[in-house]
Amino acid sequence: RGGELYYLHLLQGLDGDKNRQNKLEHLLNDLVNGQCQKISKLANYVQESWEEQYLLDKTALSQKLEVAYIPATGYKECGRSSVDELISYLSCKLHPITRIEILAKGVMFQIMRMMSFRVADYLGKETPIWIVDMKAENTDTVKKIAHESFRSLESDFMTAINKMANEAGIADDERMKKVREARINSLDIFKSKGKELQCIIPISGPFERFTLSEDTIRFLVLSLIQPGDKMTLKMFLEKLYQNYRIVIGPEEYRKSMQDSSMDSSLANSFSENVVAFQQFLRSTGFLKELSDATSIVINPYEPIEEVIS
Repeated sequence: RGGELYYLHLLQGLDGDKNRQNKLEHLLNDLVNGQCQKISKLANYVQESWEEQYLLDKTALSQKLEVAYIPATGYKECGRSSVDELISYLSCKLHPITRIEILAKGVMFQIMRMMSFRVADYLGKETPIWIVDMKAENTDTVKKIAHESFRSLESDFMTAINKMANEAGIADDERMKKVREARINSLDIFKSKGKELQCIIPISGPFERFTLSEDTIRFLVLSLIQPGDKMTLKMFLEKLYQNYRIVIGPEEYRKSMQDSSMDSSLANSFSENVVAFQQFLRSTGFLKELSDATSIVINPYEPIEEVIS
């Protein structure tokens, strides 16, 4: 019931803000009933033909479920970000098929964020950082740091699962089975979806760590920068850190460590990581270089006009 979880996540992020709710509803309606109207008609035709062919009753094909709930803490901070990001992304004039494909991946990326944020909240820890390896040349140090960071996140997942098992008073003879089931339904899903998005590498083998795929970068740019707007690369890296705790460059790494005695050479290792990220942005058409020292990240799409009723 991942869709239900995400729906509740957005409701919590809206927090009764009617203005943002109306914007989001308008954009979702435009996507489903406007730009994708032909697809909806085709889907309805297939569905109705199938039901008619096999003499199926709609009521027999549906199931009514009670809406569940999510904790009041842990999700709210990233919930507000999810709503704003969704509004920004859906405001871009993209081809409807492309828009849905990237949206699906973006939503899963947001769910991964809410899972990691909630684990930290439940354990009473600082929000975890995602150290991203952009696979630049000669960045073995970044690879190792990113892997250690990912292992720490895995460890937090398992600590949270075991803590919940203790609080639930699960009997010793059932504990191993229940913990394994909980891992399959949380950490294993987190990792499998991350690998499906090509945001966790490698697909198999050692040194698992975060990276960013082309479609994920597309979603991040279009959801963090308003249509037709721009910001410096430095500001964009800071925005990624604020919204997702993603660490790509040396400044964000220093900030995440909060340790003045840290070996500066470790932070400097992230300079090549930023260069690789710039090249990725350039290849996808989101980077404009004004000078050797200044690069601008742009959202090149026009905004969807808001209909005022």
